[in-house]
Amino acid sequence: VAGGRAGVLAVGLLAIDPLYLHESVTLQAEAPSVALGAVAVALAMVAARFRPNQRQRRWWALGSGGALAAGTLIKLFAIVALVPVVVYLAAPLFITLAPYVARRAWPPLEVPRAGVRLILPGLAWCALGMLAVAALVLLPFAPSWPQLAAQAISFHLAAAGATSGGLRAHAQIIAAALGWLPLAL
Repeated sequence: VAGGRAGVLAVGLLAIDPLYLHESVTLQAEAPSVALGAVAVALAMVAARFRPNQRQRRWWALGSGGALAAGTLIKLFAIVALVPVVVYLAAPLFITLAPYVARRAWPPLEVPRAGVRLILPGLAWCALGMLAVAALVLLPFAPSWPQLAAQAISFHLAAAGATSGGLRAHAQIIAAALGWLPLAL
């Protein structure tokens, strides 16, 4: 944003920052999750530029749902992007109701119905994108779903119940959840 020289300076400062170097080699799920949530919102914004019946809107809504599902599968925190995605895809409904809101009048029942009919395809394509990505990622694990769910839930429950018992206590919790001490260490 500030130009090439500022970019080079920023890269140089990051290269000598010990905290940045330490954090760059650790796996943190928040950044990719939030990034994919932002991509989902951006794709929904692009979809909102097209008329509800245009083919391009469907593809952008499908991509938005896919990005949202990918971000949510990385970390559940990305689900907060669902609200702006739905708001952007529901823009035709808001546009339909805007004249009545401006006059502070109730619209006839057929006006909101028509608006809902306009937004349902975009929302359906978004949901289809979410389901497709979720299926693509989760179906290979179908035979192991009970173990996958048990591990994910037991890790969260153990983390919630963890005390400040020190490294040994935490290693025992992880080892019990994994069932294999060398991997936990």
